[in-house]
Amino acid sequence: MSYLKHDNEFGAEFDSALNELQICIQKLYSIRAIQETNENKPIRLHDSTIESSSAYSCIRAIVRNQITMGKLVDFYEKSYSDYLGGSFKSLSCNSGSSANLLAISTLMQSGRLSVGDKVIVPALSWSTTVFPLVQYGLVPVFCDANDTDYNIDTYHLKSLIKKYNPSAIMLIHTYGCPADMNQICSLCNENNMLIIEDTCESMGAEYSGRKAGTFGEVSTFSTYYSHHICTLEGGFTCFKDEELLSLAKSIRSHGWLRHLEDNDPIFSQYKELDKGFLFSNIGYNLRLSEPQAAIGIEQIKMLDSFIENRKQMAMIYSEYFQNHKDIFSFIEPLPEANSSWFGFPLVLKGRLDKQRRHFRDFLLDKKIETRPFLAGDFTIQPVMNKFQHIKDGDFSVTSAITSSGLALPCHQGLKSKDIEKILYYVDQFIKLENYST
Repeated sequence: MSYLKHDNEFGAEFDSALNELQICIQKLYSIRAIQETNENKPIRLHDSTIESSSAYSCIRAIVRNQITMGKLVDFYEKSYSDYLGGSFKSLSCNSGSSANLLAISTLMQSGRLSVGDKVIVPALSWSTTVFPLVQYGLVPVFCDANDTDYNIDTYHLKSLIKKYNPSAIMLIHTYGCPADMNQICSLCNENNMLIIEDTCESMGAEYSGRKAGTFGEVSTFSTYYSHHICTLEGGFTCFKDEELLSLAKSIRSHGWLRHLEDNDPIFSQYKELDKGFLFSNIGYNLRLSEPQAAIGIEQIKMLDSFIENRKQMAMIYSEYFQNHKDIFSFIEPLPEANSSWFGFPLVLKGRLDKQRRHFRDFLLDKKIETRPFLAGDFTIQPVMNKFQHIKDGDFSVTSAITSSGLALPCHQGLKSKDIEKILYYVDQFIKLENYST
């Protein structure tokens, strides 16, 4: 626990009070757990992963005056780098959206990408996957989804590469399910394209035994409330290139150079300027705080168990919906893919094709939350009128997901009885003759 200040720094009385605080927090969580056993409680789409040890670690950091980015953040970042396998270095930041911004900013300021370059991006997308591209003068080229795992369609991808000669792909591993990285890496290598992995929905997922987010030049993750782990708000941008990592550290913190060694040549070049206030890059303040990192350190320890529960819940869903493929389609991961199940996405079809609104209303009436699938087809959003982009194709799969898709709850806080309750009401809806009822 070398990342923590010494326990006796503030004296025995202080440490005793901390122990009492820890016991109090554990008691509060126990009381809450009893209240949450109510059979009539709503089944939430997502639930917080923060438990007593994470809450205690957060408050402990605050009362010890560990506030702005420091040793806790360093330890948290190393822990996540180790989790990814060690070849990628992780930089924490204040959200998954900021992680995407930091990734694109770093690639642009390093010269790996240039204004006007085309970048493939899924049409089934999220706003802040697309916006950093636009904000840096890149041109999004939208690609349809496939109808198996709802990731990017590699057939459409091939045609777009041939026609538009893009410089990069910013792919999303959709709802916990890794994309076809064999095909995508092969295509990108053949065409000298950078791979940027938006892994915000897929922390802990694997493809051929390798963590999603370790296939490209840079990857991003989210630790927002609804995601696989939570640091209140937060994210990671991860690099395998040390030069990009160093540049990203500067961009993350105002563009200054405080992360460099004192003997770096740039400091002797600008001797008249204070080292602590030497700005060499166009930067932001995207940093994570120490209390958030304290939460994250505890969360990473539990990440695999959280994912395992998601898998167990997804298995129950899959077994049920396998028997209803005439009216539902759902994510079916590739054999090489090990999904971390951000949720359980469905697309209604057949006689239920036009019934999504009624289906969602029916479940909500039973206190079961659902949501649309990502932002749906991003190419039909009104903001598209405000930036240059390329949309080439019929986007039939993305369109079907947009009009008839939704996600059911699938997270670490659910038990098998919760999924069985959801499926009981799904069954009731299927049997209805008048879906507006």
